[in-house]
Amino acid sequence: MFDKESIKFKLIFVISLAIASMMALLILLQLFGTKFLEKKVEQSSLEHIQHYSQNTQSVQLKLYEQSLDFYIETIAQILTYDLYNVDTEAILQKAQKFMLHEGLCTLSVLDTVSLTEVARIDKSINNTCKTKTIELSYKDNKIGILNLSYTLEPIHEQMRANQALITENTSELKKTLKTTTLSSIGVQIFLSLFVMAFLLMFVATQINKNVITPIYKMLEEMKQFREEKILTIDHAYYKEEDEIGKLMHYFHKHIATLINRLNKRANYDGLTQLLSRQRLLYDLDSQQQFLLAIVDIDRFKEINNYLGISSGDHVLKSTAELLSRFFDPLDYRVYRLSGDEFAILSYKNYAANALAFKQTITHFLDDFENQELSFGDEHLVLSMSAGMADSSANEPMVAAMTALGYAKKTKQKLVVFSKNLPVIEEYGTNLKITKIIKHAITDNLVFPHFQPIQCLRQEKVVKYEALMRIQDEEGKLYYPLDFLAISKHTGTYDTLSKTIIQKALEAFCDTEFDVTINLSTRDIESEYIYAFLEELQTRYNVMHRVVFEITEQEGISNFETVREFAQNVKKMGAKIAIDDFGSGYSNFENIIHLEVDFLKIDGSLIKNILTDKNAQIVVETIVSFAKKLGIETIAEFISSEAIYTKVKAMGIDYAQGYYIGKPGAFPSKRHP
Repeated sequence: MFDKESIKFKLIFVISLAIASMMALLILLQLFGTKFLEKKVEQSSLEHIQHYSQNTQSVQLKLYEQSLDFYIETIAQILTYDLYNVDTEAILQKAQKFMLHEGLCTLSVLDTVSLTEVARIDKSINNTCKTKTIELSYKDNKIGILNLSYTLEPIHEQMRANQALITENTSELKKTLKTTTLSSIGVQIFLSLFVMAFLLMFVATQINKNVITPIYKMLEEMKQFREEKILTIDHAYYKEEDEIGKLMHYFHKHIATLINRLNKRANYDGLTQLLSRQRLLYDLDSQQQFLLAIVDIDRFKEINNYLGISSGDHVLKSTAELLSRFFDPLDYRVYRLSGDEFAILSYKNYAANALAFKQTITHFLDDFENQELSFGDEHLVLSMSAGMADSSANEPMVAAMTALGYAKKTKQKLVVFSKNLPVIEEYGTNLKITKIIKHAITDNLVFPHFQPIQCLRQEKVVKYEALMRIQDEEGKLYYPLDFLAISKHTGTYDTLSKTIIQKALEAFCDTEFDVTINLSTRDIESEYIYAFLEELQTRYNVMHRVVFEITEQEGISNFETVREFAQNVKKMGAKIAIDDFGSGYSNFENIIHLEVDFLKIDGSLIKNILTDKNAQIVVETIVSFAKKLGIETIAEFISSEAIYTKVKAMGIDYAQGYYIGKPGAFPSKRHP
């Protein structure tokens, strides 16, 4: 027994009290800190898992939709070929195979030529199916319609299952984390009561080593979810028999494994196992400086069309292996974008590597041409083209694609993007003209100019040719050569053509002049043409004074279509003229069968008729041929009195050109 008044007792008492107070305070602080850490870990884990799960599901849904769209387009391409060959058995067999896809609900193929349904398959999956209709065209001729419906329910079911699994495992994680934390606190209190001050530092050290450090290590690994890395367990930090180790093993076995699987789907191409387009976009955003090359296989579409999709896939996988084998040792990243497009990315030693990168890409392209790809009995020697850009471009990926397009257009192996590429100016011009076209359509600045055509027997103007014009905001006039080709690529051509036809007929409805209107094959083959012309005839009743001009080179190649069109418009009272006759190869037999009313002799013959004897012979032959068939002739490019006198003496019926009159607004005179 100690004397209560002794210094020893007091010292022991004070030390004991101090140690007890310190231990109590430390225990309370440890309890508070551990509970706080538990909440932070739980909150952080759930936030990271939920955020990553949402992002992954979004990417998974997008990839599924893209693959389904590609699958549907592939179905359309394959069935188009069989429908063109009227192979209904093949269509039905392939349709049955296509319908094995879990995302397709119904599929039907309608032959628009015979107006019969060739095939119909209905799986009747559920009521979530969406419909889609695709026109089947072969060589610009519509031959059928593909009606199908599809559903995204399979991918939604998979995402729901994955979300349920994540929720279940997250709940288990929270429970295990809570249990482990409480157990750890209990152990600490138990040890602290017995070892007192001497073990205090030891306990703190052990807590830091065995609890705090592993937990923060776990947090660091969870942060990798945002970086889309594949997680691997580090046994140096976790021991299987330890509670934290068990927690981490459970996490890696269940949650991390599932996340790894989703990571792989999002970041790797399923066919070639190369990094995906999505991963390339992520890498480009995360790098300040880099070099990028996009390559594709020349004429790859022919492989798919001739050898089939499976052979095309084999070529893509073989190409991916060659790319990986060549570029992986060089520390370049290789990606598959889509179809036969691949990308190579370099972001190390950027400044010194620009020239070396270009030389390396060129070296690979040369090597690729020397490789023979073999599968089965097929042996292919292919080539590739490449476009290159760097991070200084506003849109590096678009720049590389632009350079690739220019390389293929000019038949070069590799083109490095620069703002001085001719194609850039062309793109800029096209965008400018496209804007002008849309503005002209919106503001009613699409209108015809009319050039007079004189009857040589009567020596007076009896008809006009309607020529398309558009105007920009500043009043500048644009001619068909400036914008017509671009309008066909931007979906505005039909509106322009219909506007000119309507305005030309409206201008001539109260006159006695005839009007000549140019039509392209696109107009003749359009779905709207007959209904549109009938509507205009009902409105203006002028079709008996309308002549439709068809360019020989463009129209006669689609002879049956032109003949059907000619027959239909003649029933309305209109006439048919063949434009540019005598240029290139002229098919006299087709002209006979078309029963045309006028032949417009090509201007290249007329403008040289005074100096070129051969041109004069050709024109005389055409005039003689036309007169025997009762077809009237028109000479264009009449630019002088001498040419005018010459064509009149040769027996040509009508004359058109600057000597007769330049194109302009319709004159006020209403009668010939």
